[in-house]
Amino acid sequence: EVKVNFMSFLRLLKLIDEVETRHNLGITMGYSPERTDRLYSGFQALDQEGHGSVQKASLANAMRKATAKWCSQTQLSEALFPLGSNSAPVNFQGFLKVVKALENVVEGDWEECLDDICAWENSLGLDEE
Repeated sequence: EVKVNFMSFLRLLKLIDEVETRHNLGITMGYSPERTDRLYSGFQALDQEGHGSVQKASLANAMRKATAKWCSQTQLSEALFPLGSNSAPVNFQGFLKVVKALENVVEGDWEECLDDICAWENSLGLDEE
C-alpha cells in the first residue's frame, strides 16, 4: 500500500498537467509526444537554472554549434527570427518555433541534425564564446 499526502498528490497532478501541456504544444508544432519529450530534454540542458526559459544569446550560441554542419549562419539567423530582436528569455514554445523553422532550412538529414540538437549537452561546451 502506498500512501501519499495531499500536497504530494497536488504536486503530482501539477507535473502531469505540465507534461500534458508540453505534449499538446509539441503536437501543435507537428511533433510526437516522444519527440517533444526529447526536445524538452535538450531545452532543459540549456535551462540549467530551471526557470523554464533560456537567454536568447545562449540559445543562439548552442544552436550555432549544434547546427553548423547542417545549415549556414544566415539560415540559422532566419530560424531565430521569430524570437524577435529583443533579448527576452526564450521559453520552450519559442525553442520549438526555432526548431520547426530549422527543419525547413536544414541541408541534409534532418533526423541527424535533430540528434545533434537534442544531444548538445553531451557533445558541446555550452559556455559563451
